[in-house]
Amino acid sequence: MPLTLLIGFFTGFLVRQPKINKLKKQIETLQKQLSSLQDKMLGYQTLVDNLLLQYKGLKVMQLKKKAEMKGMLEENFVLQYGMKAYLNLLLNRVKNNKKLDEEE
Repeated sequence: MPLTLLIGFFTGFLVRQPKINKLKKQIETLQKQLSSLQDKMLGYQTLVDNLLLQYKGLKVMQLKKKAEMKGMLEENFVLQYGMKAYLNLLLNRVKNNKKLDEEE
């Protein structure tokens, strides 16, 4: 009886061994695929981080340009109002045939 059990055990072991080997190969393949996917994921994460950094940089540049444009507009308005006042003084001089004061 113990011999029969021993023979049955080894027979079962030998019958199951090909399945076990096949499963081990599948596990190795899946582990390699997992490693490959993790590497790709890290690459994509780096790419996303770089794109986010570029986006933030462009946003800062846009805000800087907007501030510069606002300053230039303010300068232009001041210059235009100054030119208008100067032209009004000159027209007033020509129309009324009078000389400009030192203040003017």
